[in-house]
Amino acid sequence: NQVSFTDNSSNSPTSWQWNFSGASPSISNSSAQSPSVTFNSSDTAVVSLVATNGSGSSKQFVQKIYINAFPSASIVASKNPSICKGDTLTLFATFGNYTYKWSNGSTSRSIQVKDSGSYSVTVTNAGSCSTNSKPFQVKYLPVPSATLSADKLKICAGDNVKFSATSGYSNYDFYNFGTLMQSGYADTFITSSISKINAYYVVVTNSSGCKSDTSNNVSINVSTPLSAPVLSCDSSTTHSIQIKWSAVSGA
Repeated sequence: NQVSFTDNSSNSPTSWQWNFSGASPSISNSSAQSPSVTFNSSDTAVVSLVATNGSGSSKQFVQKIYINAFPSASIVASKNPSICKGDTLTLFATFGNYTYKWSNGSTSRSIQVKDSGSYSVTVTNAGSCSTNSKPFQVKYLPVPSATLSADKLKICAGDNVKFSATSGYSNYDFYNFGTLMQSGYADTFITSSISKINAYYVVVTNSSGCKSDTSNNVSINVSTPLSAPVLSCDSSTTHSIQIKWSAVSGA
């Protein structure tokens, strides 16, 4: 904290003797008419002045001043500031008996951000001393996009179906109606256990750890196999056998 002092003595003084103590002043005395002094700590400083002209010296003038330290101003994040698009990041300013003014206009100690950019805060203490923080950079990472397809959309019960997701990602979670069917690095999923009512989709994760939204739904039309006909012997002779069978519904 630098303080400038001005001599207001009357009767045209020609020399001055200043003395400074307390609050770690950068100088202890000065003969300048209007010296500037830096105080390196918060405390009470005592300043005295004796002015002199051709007729003699004045009485010593003594004044106390109170030095307030500048507050600390820094920003920390609730998690890694490089986060996935759509996530919320909380930024916290230095804790204390301070008031706050963020670059986005907020006056609370913490803010929640959802956009990339530079954020800063001005911290002010009870003595009206203010400090500006360094800019804090927030970077949002893009989320991947997922699509799902199947090698066939109409099957008989028990047939295999191969589901394929968008390739090139670190992890794939295949679901059927919200139930996780397979998770891992494989971008395909093969199953024969498909019920008549189904809705498959996939969620992918990229190398930055960002998850996609759910992909498009893929539904498989499952047909029940026809029952086998029932064969029976109708009549026979020594030279022939007559066979009959029951009709199969749906054939």
